[in-house]
Amino acid sequence: MAVANPYIGKMDRLVDIKKTVKTQSDTGAQKTEDELVCRSWAALEEGRGGEELEGKVMHGADLAYVMRWNSDVRRNGKDYVLIDRDTRYRIVHVEELGRKRHMRLNVTVYE
Repeated sequence: MAVANPYIGKMDRLVDIKKTVKTQSDTGAQKTEDELVCRSWAALEEGRGGEELEGKVMHGADLAYVMRWNSDVRRNGKDYVLIDRDTRYRIVHVEELGRKRHMRLNVTVYE
């Protein structure tokens, strides 16, 4: 089980939270781009396996990141992508830790 308020030294990964937005190019074609929502230091929690119910994987989050509170990420986190060291992760769940102090982002590899 993770510590609700991680030590500052454990938050050793600088991660980007981005959202995908549709824009128009100069020629009028639509394209998708990533827009930075926030950049934050986070602690990586490994070994969070899937939970099974009657042999079916119900929640397949591979990793979890604990970061400081951000109201936008808390509200819209499932629509965002977490990028850590050039690896993209889809946020599947955002859990509040403490009272607006930290939050845990359960992620899976973005495909």
